[in-house]
Amino acid sequence: MLRLLVDTVTATLPIAVVWAVLYGGVDGLNGGRGRRVFVAWSGAGAVAGMVTALLRLTTNWIGWEASLLAILPLVLGLGAAVLVWAWFADPAGGGQRWGTIAAAAWGGVLVFLGLSDAFVLVKGATVSGAVVLTSDAVLKAAGFLIGLGLVAVTAWALHRAGAGSSLPARRVGLAAGVAVYMAAQLTVLLRISVARRLVDVSPEVFAVAVWLVNHEWVFTAGVLMAALVPVAAALRVRRTLGEPANAAEARLVRAAVRSRRRFLAASAASLGLVAVTLTVGRRVADAVVELSGPEPFEQDDERVWVRLAVLDDGHLHRFEYMTDGGTRVRFFAIRKAPGAFVAVLDACEICGPSGYFERDAMVICKMCGVAMNIATIGFPGGCNPIPIDHEVAGGRLSVTRSTLDARAAIFA
Repeated sequence: MLRLLVDTVTATLPIAVVWAVLYGGVDGLNGGRGRRVFVAWSGAGAVAGMVTALLRLTTNWIGWEASLLAILPLVLGLGAAVLVWAWFADPAGGGQRWGTIAAAAWGGVLVFLGLSDAFVLVKGATVSGAVVLTSDAVLKAAGFLIGLGLVAVTAWALHRAGAGSSLPARRVGLAAGVAVYMAAQLTVLLRISVARRLVDVSPEVFAVAVWLVNHEWVFTAGVLMAALVPVAAALRVRRTLGEPANAAEARLVRAAVRSRRRFLAASAASLGLVAVTLTVGRRVADAVVELSGPEPFEQDDERVWVRLAVLDDGHLHRFEYMTDGGTRVRFFAIRKAPGAFVAVLDACEICGPSGYFERDAMVICKMCGVAMNIATIGFPGGCNPIPIDHEVAGGRLSVTRSTLDARAAIFA
């Protein structure tokens, strides 16, 4: 749950904040016109993004890296148009219609990119080999939805908190947010182009691009700072709203002041939650899980075995068998149900010998985090542990030494 929440916030926050700043620009720099066009383009981008994510999850029809080579130049071109419009739009004259269209189209592309990446994050969230609706799947879905909700609240609170700012502040905030996001996408485009040997760059430029790709928080921080420009300009709300001419207008002013203060408080609270999520949450989510150590077992010249009484607690028990060639073959045994025991390798066909650990009555792959219902352990396929022949008899679970020797190459 926590990892999906953190990844969702990391992937969508910059795009959502830029979208909110852009929406504020359409609202303020174009005399309040063009909002419907902007929302319509964003809605179309949302639909396209979800359809694309579904295709990426279920088919091999879309090569996403190749698609980005075509999409990102469009993003940069539209972004440049929006930058020009941000500085030359005249609210008194209704702004430039072409600028409104460019901003709306760019907003649609932002939503498309954000949702197509966000919904791909749910891949692997379900339990392998079990029904879709499990407690683990529900928790991961909750983490994903909470992440989207936190991002949406943060972006909208920042937009509303800066709604009463001056025109110059809105221009600076919009231009800065667009420029930072364009720099982030230019870095991605450069990385893909270099990897595919479409362009040659100097080692210094490549090193900078690699550093930026590995430190995406720089762009997130830049986007948030840009969004805070109009918010900071709107802090002195009474001056922004002017002096009331009569009692009725004074009541409206007081109501507007209270509303803006609420959004300022909401902005501060949501940004605090985002900061905690991206720092403490990331550190906890990325903490390396240490596999439990191997437990003792008994053996003779033909077999190794463990007493069923040891396994009857229903927990994962890991063992390590040393082959004659010096390879340590790991396997584990677990009780699937009362009276039903199974032994499997501590490895799978997909992630190799990374190992498994137990959490919340699930067996979790250390490499990819996919969870498996204990009742499904022993079935082949997917990220399930590799089954091995074993025998349950005489109060013990046993595996032949030849079976383990034959699997030594997996752990070599």
